[in-house]
Amino acid sequence: MRIGSVLKAIRWVVAGLVFLPGAFLFGTIALLGARDRAMSAWSRVGLWGLGAKCRTIGTMPPAGSLIATNHFTYIDILALGAVVPSSFIAKGDISKWPVIGWATGASGNIFIDRDSLRNSSRLLDKIAARLTAGERIILFAEGGIVAKDCDVAPFRPMLFEVALRSGKPVIPTAIRYVTPADPSPLCWDKGGLGSHLVDNVFKIKAIEIEVEFAEPIYPTETDTRKSLAESAHGEVCRMIADGKAARGTGETNG
Repeated sequence: MRIGSVLKAIRWVVAGLVFLPGAFLFGTIALLGARDRAMSAWSRVGLWGLGAKCRTIGTMPPAGSLIATNHFTYIDILALGAVVPSSFIAKGDISKWPVIGWATGASGNIFIDRDSLRNSSRLLDKIAARLTAGERIILFAEGGIVAKDCDVAPFRPMLFEVALRSGKPVIPTAIRYVTPADPSPLCWDKGGLGSHLVDNVFKIKAIEIEVEFAEPIYPTETDTRKSLAESAHGEVCRMIADGKAARGTGETNG
């Protein structure tokens, strides 16, 4: 085994020993009122373990905004958690994951399951209230990891209703993987998480991520949740396309 692979394996072991047991520590810190710092530290440990670096482009979303973004891989969560003080809208299944599920809930993230969707008006009011209180809420607007070819699937409009109810802005946000040149192995579309990490992510020398924020979209009286979803989707597609074009001509964004 080459020295680089040995060092990478050591980094993974160290990060794993901190990341998983550390979830209890970070979750406890979050419960004590330092959620944003705890989430940032936890996410940065995860990124370091994966050999990933993340940088932001654009202006940090204002307090009380719905951050509508594409979703390519679970690494997206670490990237956003490291750079944006926020809460996530997450699938209810995550709450059942050992260790991570507890830490995710302790950090104030919003879990959605089928029962939540049956009572959608109550759920929407809850999220809108948190936006009004000044929280940044991250929405993976495609509804999950759905586009392995790096294209952006249509945004599902239902949860954009919270921007209308709160009057708070939508921030279209694009997550781009600059390195490796072909990021498709990073997409987790089947199999176990552990096997995907070992069989795909471990083999990648370095991961470079860009998170780009567009200008806020403030809802108007004529907007609907569908129109907000379509506007946000158009902006994210534009940013993804601009990033591809810049890399194709040897330029960089930012």
